[in-house]
Amino acid sequence: MANRLDEIVNGIQSFEGVQITQAFNLVDSVAKGEITLTVDNATLHFRAEVHPHYPFQYHDTETIRFINKELLPYNHVNVDGSICVHTLHSADLKTKLASDLNSLKEWVKKYYLANTADNHYEHIMVVPSGSGENQALWFTEVDHVFTPGEFGQFHYSLLATGFVKKQPTNTFLIQEFKTRNGLKPCSWNSYYKKSDKNVGIFLFLDAPPVTERRFVVKNWQELEPYLSQEFLKCLYDFRASALGAKAKYQEFKLILGYPISDTEIHWQSINILKDDFPTYPEKVGPGKYEGRCYDKPIDWMATKNCSPKYFFGRGALSPKITKGKILIIGVGAIGSILGTALVRGGATDIFLNDHDVKEPENVCRSEYQFNSGTVSKIYELQEKLMQISPFVEVNVSEEITDIIKRFRGHEQWQSALEDAFNRFDFIFDCTTDNDLAYIFSQLSLNAEVINLSITNHAKELVCVFKEDQYRWLMSIFNSLNNDVIDLYNPTGCWSPTFKAGYNDIAVLVHFALKQINNAIVNDKPLRNFYLATDYSNNFEIKLKEF
Repeated sequence: MANRLDEIVNGIQSFEGVQITQAFNLVDSVAKGEITLTVDNATLHFRAEVHPHYPFQYHDTETIRFINKELLPYNHVNVDGSICVHTLHSADLKTKLASDLNSLKEWVKKYYLANTADNHYEHIMVVPSGSGENQALWFTEVDHVFTPGEFGQFHYSLLATGFVKKQPTNTFLIQEFKTRNGLKPCSWNSYYKKSDKNVGIFLFLDAPPVTERRFVVKNWQELEPYLSQEFLKCLYDFRASALGAKAKYQEFKLILGYPISDTEIHWQSINILKDDFPTYPEKVGPGKYEGRCYDKPIDWMATKNCSPKYFFGRGALSPKITKGKILIIGVGAIGSILGTALVRGGATDIFLNDHDVKEPENVCRSEYQFNSGTVSKIYELQEKLMQISPFVEVNVSEEITDIIKRFRGHEQWQSALEDAFNRFDFIFDCTTDNDLAYIFSQLSLNAEVINLSITNHAKELVCVFKEDQYRWLMSIFNSLNNDVIDLYNPTGCWSPTFKAGYNDIAVLVHFALKQINNAIVNDKPLRNFYLATDYSNNFEIKLKEF
């Protein structure tokens, strides 16, 4: 340990502009000392801590800290006065020290000397506490312009109870606001809107309730200046009505909104216990009372804006896909994997069709669960997709393909089918049903029809688009050496099926969707193609376009 301490001290002393003003010592395995850093004409003092994990991170957090609480008014300073430093990995202590000290130097230049404001919004610092410590509230944007001082009721639902560090943690969803213009719902899908609703109170402020610009107030008396007498009366009356002696609720949520840009607001949530209410009426004259706040800590909760721009902010498919109406016919291995990929990519309007029932053998290579038992595939996949994304609506039918085949050749039904299919922007035929491909080729459709088929052992995936689809599909498959002998034959008189596992199929489906999306994003024509796997050297996927 002595050698490590010497290495830390030597690394700090060797950095230009740094002086050690209090010698470093080991305190419970943490190297602690004090330094000054001179940048240009500014000299700043820091307490420095180097933790035992250094130079490695701990739980994604840097294990070196430079602390000065006088710098709290500046950007990228934590509530304890530590400066946010984030540098690249290095396993060498001396190299990592130099990198971190250089990051501190750059912070001084950018945020202390230049007082730079970042383009992206930096949220205020809120640490969940008290009864709010193991609770979180998620919300989306709503179609309403809130005005400073506006308050009223909102509805929220319990989403789930999970575990964080072995502690049960409740997550709630804001469902809707009761405003002067009526109910304003969050944009969750129908699956999440059906949950039971609780009642809370909202207040919209013109600025966040903070100290030092960025740190949320911790005490109710600190919050009192932000609360009007009208609101305090509403809050107290709510206690008497909704939280009365016979009320089933022992707590409720108060949410405070404030603008973070010209077009966006954020909500912070407080958990309030019925038996530990934070406000009271104070007599200020004959028959006159004013609301006051007790000197007690605020039970802040974690909140998260889950609006689509954040939910899919790390990557989404082309808006033509995500905003389009999508029909998936056949939700076996290919169709269920495709549906999941589309929903995770931001698709918001999907219709599923299949007549098949999920069997235990389907689980190993599709997007289905064993614990759901016997169920029509479309119903299980519908629920799963709507659970994955709170913004997708999924409708289902078991009869589309039956109707298509039964009434083929009836002129009036052909017209009706064309009208029905033309309500979609994309139709993915994942049935591997050549009959259906033939019929689709006879229809006059505006929708883009995309046929995805896979060969035995997932050696190839064939993707054929609308134009002359049936002929192209037959031609490509006839050119491939598709093994129709070594099929999977389960016990009983079942139809054999191709052999391939989840990974075999998923890698090709995702590659194909990537190819389709890339063409749409770059406004290129959709060309027929197939993907061929090659195991002769390493595993490779080769694209053949027509």
